[in-house]
Amino acid sequence: MAGRLSQGNLYQQTGLPAPQALGRPLEASYNLSPYQWLALQTATDTLVAAHWGLAPSWIKNLRQAPFTARKESLADNALFQQPLQQQRGLLPLQGYYDWLHAKGKRWPVFISSPEHPVLYAAALWQWYRLADVAYLTCALISVPANPFLGQFSQRMPALLDPTEHSRWLAADTPVEQCLALLQPYSATLQAWQVDPQVNSHHFQGSRCIVPQGRVFIG
Repeated sequence: MAGRLSQGNLYQQTGLPAPQALGRPLEASYNLSPYQWLALQTATDTLVAAHWGLAPSWIKNLRQAPFTARKESLADNALFQQPLQQQRGLLPLQGYYDWLHAKGKRWPVFISSPEHPVLYAAALWQWYRLADVAYLTCALISVPANPFLGQFSQRMPALLDPTEHSRWLAADTPVEQCLALLQPYSATLQAWQVDPQVNSHHFQGSRCIVPQGRVFIG
């Protein structure tokens, strides 16, 4: 579920400058995998670079940091409780990938919106300090898949409507109201099969999202 994301055309669509990552502009990626750098929105019209994997201070290996957080466990899991209180963000996406299992094969499918060039997935963020450097880290929040996406997976990103962004980002929004915003996406989505090479995060560029087969709308 949402183990691969696309932010390939993000800067063109939002008009926002690329954030700095390790002293240089973050290159937009069409095929982001966990534990890579991505663009995170922590305030309105502001992008920052974040490591995809929410890292608490005690963790020693960043590749063990959770990159997704289930909505159902946010309030009870100690790892997510503090970020849920005031460290909420949005992951702006061109779309994301899931996999279709058919005829004994596993085919990557690109999921996006026919109405909105950028989708916004709810996320949590936290600072992680390594030596003298502080890194911003994050996890994408997942919810049960809506009926359309249920044919691909049991889970999906918690996609928020633009009217909900300010409430989600505001530090003074009560946790109960924030949790109520995290629902299966009800607007129209589209999905199509893409090149199997997407299975490797080394496969990059706009070719990642070129339709290769059947298109689904729902």
